[in-house]
Amino acid sequence: MLLLDGFNHIGPDDFSRVRDFLKTLLPMVGPVGPDLVRVSLVKYGRDPEVEFDLNTFHNLSSMVDAVSRVSQSPPLPGGSSDRAVKFIRENITQKDRGDRAETPNILILVTDRNSSGVNTDLLNSLRFVDTKVFVVGVKVSDELQVIKRDDDDAEVFTVEDYNSISNISEELTRSMCRWLKEMQSRAQPESLRFTDVQPRRLRASWECNSRRVQRFFLSVHLVHPESKVQRILVLGHERSTEILHLLPNTSYRIYVSAEYSTGFSNTDTGVVTTPQGTVPTLLPLPRHFLFPLSLMLCSRSLGVQEL
Repeated sequence: MLLLDGFNHIGPDDFSRVRDFLKTLLPMVGPVGPDLVRVSLVKYGRDPEVEFDLNTFHNLSSMVDAVSRVSQSPPLPGGSSDRAVKFIRENITQKDRGDRAETPNILILVTDRNSSGVNTDLLNSLRFVDTKVFVVGVKVSDELQVIKRDDDDAEVFTVEDYNSISNISEELTRSMCRWLKEMQSRAQPESLRFTDVQPRRLRASWECNSRRVQRFFLSVHLVHPESKVQRILVLGHERSTEILHLLPNTSYRIYVSAEYSTGFSNTDTGVVTTPQGTVPTLLPLPRHFLFPLSLMLCSRSLGVQEL
C-alpha cells in the first residue's frame, strides 16, 4: 500500500520526481497479479483520495500508467499524517478493497510534512492487521526520529531533497524483501479461542509452534465503536491469559501476535461477546417484619429512645 502524505505545497517538478520514485519502486516489489502482489495508492493532502485499490489493477503496466496520471492535490491547509494513516487502517485494509487476511501487508508512507505528527500508537495498530510500515521522509529527518525512537518495528528512510528520492528505491526494496523472508520464519499464533467467558472477564488461549517467541501481544478492541481498550503482554512460554476489566453484554475483537528477536509475526484474531451480568434482586420482607420495622423508624424520627 502506497500513501503519499502531503506534497500539495511543492512545485510540479518536485511532484514529478515523487511520481518517478513510485514508478521506479513498483517493478521492484515483485510480480503483480490477483494471486501475487497487489498494490494500492492513496494520496492525502487535506482529504484522502484513493487513486486505486488493491484489487483495481492486475498487471504492472496498467499500474504504472495510473501512477503517471496522478495529479497533485490543491494546496489547501489542514490534513495530518495521523489522519492519513488512520484512513489506511480503516478503509484500505478491507476485504472488499482487495485486502487478503492471509497475506501480510506493507505500507510505504511517503511524507514531506514539516511536522509529521505520526502517532506511534496508530502505527502500532497497523501491526494488528499484519501491516509493516516503511516511512520515507523528504526534508523531514528530524521530525521522523520520534518514530524510530517509539516504534522500533517501523523502518524510516530520509532524503534531503526531491532529487535524491529515487536513490533509496533499492535500499527500500531490500528492506522489504528482508522483512518478508523473516516473516516466513516466524510462526504466528493460531486457533485463538475464548473460555470461561464472564460478564467482566474471560480467558484467551492460542497455539504457536515455536520456542523462539519472546512474548505475545494481545490487543483488545471494542467492535462498536471500533477502538482499542487495552493491551496485554504475555511471556513467550505461555499460551493463554485472563483478560479482565471487560463490560457486560459487549462485543470485543481480540488480536494476538508473537514477538521474536527479528520482529513480529502475523496475527490471529477472534470476536467474543460477554454475557449480560445478573442484577441482584431484593427479596421481599415477611409481613411480620414490616410493623416492627416501621415503628422503629418512626420512633427514631421522633427522637424516642428505644428501651
